[in-house]
Amino acid sequence: MIVDIPWDLERLKETPQAEWLNRKGTVHSLLYEGEPFREDRATEVFAYYASPGTLNADPELDQNLPAIVLVHGGGGTAFDQWVEKWAASGYAALAMDLKGGSPNEEPYSKGGPAMDHPNIFHAMDISKNQHWCYHGVANVIRAHSLIRSFPEVDDDRTAITGISWGGFLTCIVSGLDDRFKAAIPVYGCGYIYKNGPWLTEFGAMTDEHQDQWIKMYDPSQYLGYCNTPIFFVNGTNDFAYLPDIYDQSYCLVKGERNFQITPEMGHGHEQGWAPREIEMFVSQYLTGSIPLPVVHLPAVSPDCQLIASVSTETELLSANLHYTTDTVPYPERRWSTVRAEIVDNAIVANVVTDQKHVSILTVTDERDAVVSSQFIFSAHR
Repeated sequence: MIVDIPWDLERLKETPQAEWLNRKGTVHSLLYEGEPFREDRATEVFAYYASPGTLNADPELDQNLPAIVLVHGGGGTAFDQWVEKWAASGYAALAMDLKGGSPNEEPYSKGGPAMDHPNIFHAMDISKNQHWCYHGVANVIRAHSLIRSFPEVDDDRTAITGISWGGFLTCIVSGLDDRFKAAIPVYGCGYIYKNGPWLTEFGAMTDEHQDQWIKMYDPSQYLGYCNTPIFFVNGTNDFAYLPDIYDQSYCLVKGERNFQITPEMGHGHEQGWAPREIEMFVSQYLTGSIPLPVVHLPAVSPDCQLIASVSTETELLSANLHYTTDTVPYPERRWSTVRAEIVDNAIVANVVTDQKHVSILTVTDERDAVVSSQFIFSAHR
């Protein structure tokens, strides 16, 4: 059990007050109670909601639904097309705005802190109720409590996915809110103070404030407590959540993990919600569908073959080894791909270089679902 955390989890697990703004059309909108901000001023959080019933104007479709909480990243907001996407697949879906405003970019008079670097990194000398990370985590957990309270939702079948900073928050929340049955952080991870684009922000902090920020808000403090099945989705060349800190982050998780690391995957909201394997991962835990294959930690055999066993209930059709020998910064590295073999539900690939390298194995099953191994580092990072 985590001790000494900034949030009152028992309070956040209570159903927040909410007010519907619009209950017409395919996507509805609402405001729900947020955390106090600046001199204990009450805040409200904007959210979109959709379900099979709202999409089809048929309330009879909304019974015992699985549900998902959708968390945007930097430059994002509550996306109506994101909740529509999940509702079309049979889910109740809630996407909130975490930048203190609404999708039309207007800040609310009762909004929380803006989603910018001063509020994310440089507010450690003031109370936590002015920190964006504090509000972000709290308002995601409150969104979960809210959607679980809806009569059409099965409160024992809920999941969360977030993109970029939303993936960062998903990593934290997955270690705090054990009511979720599946979690999918896209791009986001911990240890962001060790490598990546925010090193200058940490360098501008005092040692005391940096230590305080890491203890309160870095996902590395929480992923080790994650007991929720978690699916890590990222690209090999992501500009923000780099392979070395990504590897350190997912290795903290002691429970069920799976991976989809894609060579040169783009970074953005639409790229982040596009992989169909995200829904497949959620559905295996919320609706009992056939699980995704799982590529286990590869090992190098005495005859220099990279071998990874695969747990699968589906037929495996193809596999690849992706690798880079570049030593430039991770986002600039060029990746090469060679075919691997599938032998008795294991991926077998020849080690193609004796140079220091980073690699991943990917496998495609009969549904065209693609999963990967975790990163494999050869003597360096």
